Amino acid sequence: MRRPGILCVLCFAAGIVMQDRGHPDLCWTAIGCGLALAAAFLLRRTTILFLVCLMAAFILAGAVYHYSYQRFARDHIYYALRGRPAREVAVTGTIVSDVEQRPFGRTSKWVFELKPTRIHYGTRSKAVSGKILVNLFKDHGLGYGDVITVAGKLYRPYDFSREDKFSYKTYLNRKGIYCILSAGKDARLVRRARRQGNPVIAQALRWRNALKAVFSQYLSGPEAGLMQAMLLGDRSHIPRPLKDLFAVTGTAHILAISGLHIGIVAGFIFILLKLVPMGRRGQYLLTILFLAGYVLMTGGRPSVIRATIMAVLLLGSFIVEREVDVFNSLAVAGFVILVGNPANVFDVGFQLSFLSVFSIVALFPVGDKFIKRFSPGKNTAGVYILQSMVVSAAAWIGVAGLIAYYFEIITPAAVLANLFVVPLMTVIVALGLGLLLTGSGPAMASGFALCLKLALNVMVGIVALVARIPGCYVYTGKLPLWMVFCYYAVLGLALVMGRALLAGENRAVIDKRNELC
Repeated sequence: MRRPGILCVLCFAAGIVMQDRGHPDLCWTAIGCGLALAAAFLLRRTTILFLVCLMAAFILAGAVYHYSYQRFARDHIYYALRGRPAREVAVTGTIVSDVEQRPFGRTSKWVFELKPTRIHYGTRSKAVSGKILVNLFKDHGLGYGDVITVAGKLYRPYDFSREDKFSYKTYLNRKGIYCILSAGKDARLVRRARRQGNPVIAQALRWRNALKAVFSQYLSGPEAGLMQAMLLGDRSHIPRPLKDLFAVTGTAHILAISGLHIGIVAGFIFILLKLVPMGRRGQYLLTILFLAGYVLMTGGRPSVIRATIMAVLLLGSFIVEREVDVFNSLAVAGFVILVGNPANVFDVGFQLSFLSVFSIVALFPVGDKFIKRFSPGKNTAGVYILQSMVVSAAAWIGVAGLIAYYFEIITPAAVLANLFVVPLMTVIVALGLGLLLTGSGPAMASGFALCLKLALNVMVGIVALVARIPGCYVYTGKLPLWMVFCYYAVLGLALVMGRALLAGENRAVIDKRNELC
C-alpha cells in the first residue's frame, strides 16, 4: 500500500472519537487492540484481511490512548472543589504560558496558565497537580516561569450559551484545564521566584514579545493586530469587525499561521542562510532548527505544527535525497499532533487545517488536467490565474461542509477573494519579516512599515469590496451532522470518479505511444 499513513491516522482519530462518545470498557478495548494486531501480523500476506485488522487495531489503539490521556492523578486540582460551584483559595505554582493582556470591558485582564504545586485553604494546604487558567485584573509584571502564590475564587469553567456549538468548558478541558482562578485587583499575590521554566520556551516567548513590540511601534492598532496574527500567532488584538469581515468572505484562514506562512518564513530563513558560508545540507538543518523555534514562539497551534512538520519532512527529503509523499507527510503531522494531545481531533482549527491541505493535494491535479487540456498555451498568464483559482476552489470545496456546520455560513465569494488576497498576503508576510529584521534601524524599518501599511490597507479594502457583492455569503442556520457526511460522501465519490477518469486517459496515452513505438 503506497499511502498507509492516511488510513492509519484516520483510524486512530476515529478511535479517539469513539472513546469520547461511547466510553467503551478499557480492558476489553485493550484486549481487542492486541488481538487485532496479532491477527494483522498473521494475515499479513492477505491484503484485504491485513488492512481490516490493521484498521481495527488503530481504532482501538486510539480509544485506549485517549482514555489513558484523560485520566486524572489522585491529587489533581479538579478534585479541590468537591462538588462546590466555587471556592476561595490560594494556589502556589509556576506560570507555564505567556502572560497575555486581553480587553475586558473598559479595562483589561491578564491571562495565563498556571501549573499548581500546592493549594491553600485558610491555614491548611496540600499538594496538587494539573493545570489551571488564571485571570488577573491587575498588572503584576509577571512572566513565563515565575513561581507565585495567588489568592482568588476557584471555579470550573462553564458555557455561556447552550445554543452555541462552541463550548468554552469543553475547549478548556481539551487543553487539560478543568479549573479557573479569578483574582481581583485587591487579591493577594506573592512572587516567590523568577524564570523557573524551560529556558528555551522562555527565550522564544521573550523574542515573541519583542517582535510584537516592533509591530506596535511602527503600525496602528488594527494593523499591528493583523501582523501579530499572521506572523506571531496572536489573534487577540484584531478588532471584532475586522475578524467578521474576513470570516464572511472566506479569507479568515490568512489570519492563522498555516502552510503558506510557514513556506514563506522557511524561504526567508533559507535565503538569509545563503549569506553564510556553509554547505546546502547545513542550510537545510539550520532552517529546520529555526522552524522549530518558530513553532515555540507562535504558541504551537495545530495548524502551525502541521505545516512545520510537513516543511521539515520536505527539507529532510532534500538532505537524504529522497522524494517525499505529501499525503504521508500530512499523516505523520496528524499522528504527531494527536499523540501530543488526542483531544486536538475535536479542534475546529485542526480539522480545517488538515482538510484544506488534503483537498488541495487531492483536487488540484484533477482541475489542473482539465485546464491544460482546454488551454491553448501551457505557460500563459491565463493558465496561472486558472490554476490559482483551482487551488482556491479546492480549499474552499474541502472545508465548506465543516464551515457550514460549525459557523452556519457558506462563502461562495471566497474563491474570488482568495485570488487577490493570497498573493497579497505573500507580499505582506515578506514585508512583515523585513520590518522585524530591520526593527532596530529606524530608517529602513520606517520604509518597510510604510509599504506594509499600504499593502494591509489594500488587502482590507479588497476584502471589504468582496463583502459587498450580492450573495457573497449565505447564512445556512443549523445543519444536521448527516448532511455534512452526505456532502463529503458525494465529494469523495466525485474525486474517485475524476481520478479514475484521468488514470484511464493516462493509460490510453501510454498505450498509444507504445503502439507508435
